[in-house]
Amino acid sequence: MKNYTTILIVITLVLIGFFLSWYVEESHQQHVTSQQALMQHSTKGAAALIGLYIKEARHSVRLFTEEESHIISDLSHNPGNEEMQTQFTDRVKRHFPDYFAYSITDADGNVLLDDFEGKVAEQCQADIHRFTKGQQQPVFIHPNPMGYHFDIMERWRSGDPSEGVFFVSINPAVLSRILGTASYTNPSSCCCNGKGPVLSRSPPMARAPACRSTGIR
Repeated sequence: MKNYTTILIVITLVLIGFFLSWYVEESHQQHVTSQQALMQHSTKGAAALIGLYIKEARHSVRLFTEEESHIISDLSHNPGNEEMQTQFTDRVKRHFPDYFAYSITDADGNVLLDDFEGKVAEQCQADIHRFTKGQQQPVFIHPNPMGYHFDIMERWRSGDPSEGVFFVSINPAVLSRILGTASYTNPSSCCCNGKGPVLSRSPPMARAPACRSTGIR
């Protein structure tokens, strides 16, 4: 009788252990699934906010370029006019709070005036030339001796008839603030792929500390 009792106790303990193990595993899996769903929701929210920001930034640069086309043209012909350049820089700063720098090029993408102290990086130049050829402008976060940034480009035209590209370089810290607003749980590894304005991977050396694997299309 004692043997049967011992066996029954062992079987009961084994069943309890099995049930507890199953319960812990099931709870863990539910937690993981819940966290993944939350992360996906946060990622989509962050992508939507960043896409909206890029759309608005492009619209702002377009309007600014249209309004300031004459002074942009004047600066393209006389980039050494420091007084005019200072006044124009002040206007850019007022219109774009997250301004990092700006540049003016001719129709072929050759830089005529820049706010990078003559240090327009290779990645920027490649983007400019693609834009002048009518190709889509993928907006990447990329490096420069002066710091990380991304560019928003627009064509400028005047009545002379001169034309070229004007672009504003923006500090990517604004993207970190947007990710924070979206309550994204891991902003250092954000990479959102999908339809519409999305984030795309920049070259390895061009990863910004605040959003390392991101670029913007």
